[in-house]
Amino acid sequence: MLESVLIIKDALNLYAAIESESKDLVSKRARVDFNLNDSNLVISIKADDFTSFRAMESSVMRLLVTYYKIKGID
Repeated sequence: MLESVLIIKDALNLYAAIESESKDLVSKRARVDFNLNDSNLVISIKADDFTSFRAMESSVMRLLVTYYKIKGID
């Protein structure tokens, strides 16, 4: 099993924006979990193989890029 953890500091608003997406980021071979630890967002990606891991990682990165692009519009 492959596993990766990404921690983003002071990310309460980011968590609120992407937490609902976690239901869509589950497959037979991989999953993503979003959790808060104090005000830090912890993103855990777990996958059975490298191909599914890479696909989940790409999905998470697209969410993060979209959030930060929208945030930059303010």
